[in-house]
This record gives sequence, structure tokens and C-alpha cells, in this order.
Amino acid sequence: MSKSNSYFQAAFEQATVGIAIISLDGRWLCVNHKLCAMLGYTRDELMALTFQDVTHPDDLKADLDNTRRILGGEVSTFAMEKRYIRKDGSVIWINLRASLVRKPDDTPDYFISIIENIQSRKEIEADFKEAKRIACLGHWTWNGADKLTWSSEVYTIYGRDPALPPANDHETAGYYTAESWNRLSAAMQKCLSEGSVFQCDAEIVRQDGSHRWVITRGEAIRDIDGRIIAMHGTTQDITARKLAEMALQESREQLRLFIEHAPAALAMFDREMRYLTYSQRWRTDYRLDDRDLSGMSHYDVFPEIGEEWKALHRRCLNGEIIHAEEDRLVRADGSVQWLRWEIRPWYQGNGTVGGIVMLTEDITRQKQTEIALQQLNIDLEERIASRTTELKALNQSLESFVYSVSHDLKAPLRGVDGYSRLLEEDYADQLDDEGCLFIRNIRAGVQQMNALINDLLAYSRMERCQLESAALDLSALVGQVLAEFHKDIMNRVEIIADLPPLMVKGDRDGLAMVLRNLLENAIKFSRHAAHPRIEFGFARDNERITLWIRDNGIGFDMKYSQRIFEIFERLHHQEDYPGTGIGLALARKAIHRMGGQIWVQSAPGEGATFYFHLPEFQPSEFQEKQE
Repeated sequence: MSKSNSYFQAAFEQATVGIAIISLDGRWLCVNHKLCAMLGYTRDELMALTFQDVTHPDDLKADLDNTRRILGGEVSTFAMEKRYIRKDGSVIWINLRASLVRKPDDTPDYFISIIENIQSRKEIEADFKEAKRIACLGHWTWNGADKLTWSSEVYTIYGRDPALPPANDHETAGYYTAESWNRLSAAMQKCLSEGSVFQCDAEIVRQDGSHRWVITRGEAIRDIDGRIIAMHGTTQDITARKLAEMALQESREQLRLFIEHAPAALAMFDREMRYLTYSQRWRTDYRLDDRDLSGMSHYDVFPEIGEEWKALHRRCLNGEIIHAEEDRLVRADGSVQWLRWEIRPWYQGNGTVGGIVMLTEDITRQKQTEIALQQLNIDLEERIASRTTELKALNQSLESFVYSVSHDLKAPLRGVDGYSRLLEEDYADQLDDEGCLFIRNIRAGVQQMNALINDLLAYSRMERCQLESAALDLSALVGQVLAEFHKDIMNRVEIIADLPPLMVKGDRDGLAMVLRNLLENAIKFSRHAAHPRIEFGFARDNERITLWIRDNGIGFDMKYSQRIFEIFERLHHQEDYPGTGIGLALARKAIHRMGGQIWVQSAPGEGATFYFHLPEFQPSEFQEKQE
């Protein structure tokens, strides 16, 4: 018996789960080491408590109900998931299995409880649920007839009341555009009949009239004999991606039209010197008629091109910009063209050269005129000077266009701005009210486009530039930025920025840009508040410093908390709150490149609080560098 007791005691103490013997009134009579470690108490501390003392208040009623059921003889054991409150105040999820031990006369004696730590599992479940919510990913099953199940995410995607049952076949069809439903229905029927796995993009129309894009994937479910008995799959909201794709396609089409109708001979090639796009002037200058050059090799279109030209192209593909004021090209038919040309590399999003852009001007006539002028007497000098001036003007126009195509569209914007201003100043009396409104709209659009280009260039530079990691006093930098906005906030906005010295590691220019963007947003979106107020605060945590900027402005729904950091994403009309939709994307890019994170908390009508954290600068790092 002594040996058996020894075995039992060893098993009790060394068990990988918590084990306890509990009195009928809830006192701990005996607890093992695992349970003590799980709750953070010593054995004596825990024995002085009851299970009610450490049970989370929200779970206590269910626990006591189960206890009454087992004492009443309704069940012999029970199991439940509940939460315990540890000694340090933290909460831990456990799986409790309890059984009642009775005396020889069958009256209740004590409880034996097995307690398993399921905190990790609960965290994984919560993370998975949150991931599905963020990804707008729901799952469903359907037997092809009357049995359909939806996850909560599917209800959200369709905008359907979760209190309703899943939509039947007829109702589901009503959520889709006719074309989308025809494609999706055909794919689902094929899956049910043949077992084909399917994936289908579709457009849905919610009951509120809003349109969304989803991607639905599905596969067959088979029984043990291989017969198809149902199917299951996922539905994901891809509206943001779809809108981005459509915007990208629209942008590409605009670029294609811009190049096609450009007032210069222009062609764009990939790395294999295949045509991507070209202007009508290109075909005209080189007498290429109306044939489609897309995808054709430049060397097939111009077989007369020799190794000298190919070497120039290779140099440009290695990143070099090459130009010539004049060059002689002997065409395949023996004719000669004189050209002024420039070739530049164009870059892909990852910074690598994607191909080259070639701009040329046919100066054959100018060259012939120049040769003829050289044979004239001194009386023709004035004409020569005039022609030279003309050529310089054309050269300046070409150089301006080259600069524009090389991602600097400001020059044509300045032209639009200048001409619209001339129209407004010199011809306003010839325009009616609507015409004047058009001119003002043009000028406002130019200013907006100019700001957009500046922000796009800043975003591009932030992507490529080398950020320095240096010790910075964040509080001093906040003070400098506030000084820059003195005119905007003086006597208009209450500023609270009582910050101690906060030394962080970061790039001064990049961090100043982040602070400017966040402060500008706070001023802009709180300007209609009765008493605009902007507050700066901080926190330290795990060798990081978190700075927050809080305003009492209009706020927004947290479902947009990720979207607002994407480029070109806006929650309000340009007319109400001007901006380019790039500032927060630029701020996030800068903070990420400095090794930090940025996020936001907000609610409609309650303002917004933007947070970002950066590594704290440690004096020991400076000492190591000095050594």
C-alpha cells in the first residue's frame, strides 16, 4: 500500500496538467505543483483560497451551475472552458474536467478536478479569427439543394443580417450581377456534377446598393465511396484589390494615350528591345505606316540598325542616359535621316531597369537647311540666327518633354497653370460664368495634381533613399515641427506637448516628415471642432518609445484603420478636406524603414489618435561606437 501511495503521489505531483482535490464548498484540499505554477501561487497561498476566488467573474455562474448539477446527481462529471485569474492579475484560459467522489454511503465527499492550460490554443483561435476578419475571408458549405452554412465573415461580405439564415439559391443570385452569377453558378454546378475545383471572381450588390468584388473558391466533398455529396469553400472580399487593378488599368490606358498622342517621336521598350508602346509621331517619322508594333523586336522593325546602336542600347539598359544632338541614320532603302535623340532607362517598382525609353526628333530638314545655309553669303546670317533660335526652342521643348516622361510631370502642369491664368486674366470678360468656373476648376486641378506629383516623388524617394539611423531627441523635433505650423495653430488650436527628452534612433528628415503629416492631418480634421485640441504623449516599452498624437476632430470608423495608410486612399471628399491621399502612406513607409510601426485608434465624432514607435537610443550604443 505504501508503494502504491508513493506511485500515486509521484504521478500527482509530476502530472503535465493541474490536479486538485476540492471540498464541496470550493476550498482547495490538495493541489499539485503544475496547478500552482499555472496560477502563480505557492501551495500554501492557493490552499488558503477557494476555486471561486480565482475564477473569472464572467465564468463563475456557469461553473457553479455545473457544480450544482453534479451535486444534484444530474451528471457524474462535467467539462467546461473557463478563465482563472492568476496571482499577478493576468487571465489564463483553462479546460476544466471535474468529477464527484462519493462516500461509501453515496453522499458527496469531494471533487477531483483536472485543469489543462489552453491559453495558447485560445490565442491561436483569436489570431485566426482576427486574420479572417482582416482578410475578409469567410467559409461556406452547400449540399447543392437546401442545406447551406455561412461563417460570420460571409454575412459581413454580403451585408446580410446575421440573425437571418444563410440565403437560399434564389436569394444568393440576387446578391450578384447577372453576369457574375451566371459564371459562378455554372462553376458551382460543374463542381457538384464533376468534382471540378473552381475559383471565380464575381461582383456583388448589397442591399444598400454598394458594389463589392469577391473571389469564391470551392471544391467537392465526397463520401467514403467517392460520391459527391456537397461542396465547401471560401469567399473573400477583394474589392480593394479589384479597384486597385482597375485603377492601374485605367492609369496604364491614360499613359498609353499620353504617349500615343505625344508631340514627339517616342517609343518604350522592354529589356529584350520589344515594343511596349509608341507614339503616332514615331510611326510617322519613320514611315512605318499603320502596322501594330506591339511585342515586335526593334531590330526586326529596323534591320539596318548595326552593332554601334545595339551597344548604346545595352549601355542604357545598364542605367546610363545617352543622347546626341544629331546623328545620321541610313535606312534599309538607302534614304538618310538626321536625328536628334535621347535614350533613358525606365525603372520597375523594385528599382531594377525594366527597359528603355527612346525619344527622337527628325531633324533631316534642319540638317539640309543647315548645309544649304553654309553655302550662302553673309547676307543670310540673320536667317541663320533665326533658324538657330528656332532649333534651340525645339530643343528646349524636347528636353522638357524628356524630363516629363522621366517622372517629372510638373512642366506640363505649369503650362496648363500659366495658360489658364492668362485666360482668366486676359479673356475673363469674354467668358460667361460657366466658362470662368471651368477656368477656376482647371487651376484647382493643376494645384491638386502638382501636390500629388510632389507627394508621389516624395513617396518614391522614401522608397529608394538611404535613411540614416542616428540618435534624435524626439521631443525637440516635435517642438521644431510645431514651430513650422505656428501660423496654422496660433490662437486656433490648443496644443498640449509637455514631453521630456526622448532619445530615439531614426532619420531626422524622415521623422520630421512623419510629424508634419500627422500634425497637418490633426489640424485639418479638427478644424470644425468647437475648441480644436491636439495633444502629444508618449510611453516607453521594451526598449521602444511610442509617441501618440491625439485630436478631437471628426474621427472615423476603425474598419478603415488599415485602408487609410494605403496610397491614394481617402475617406472624405477632396472638396471637404483637401489632400492627395499619400501623406499617411508616406508616413508609414518612413516609420517602417526606420524599424518602427504606426497605427491608429479612432471612432466617428471622437477624434483620432495616431501612434508610432521607434527603437529607443541607448547610451551604451554611443559608448560602443566611441570605443
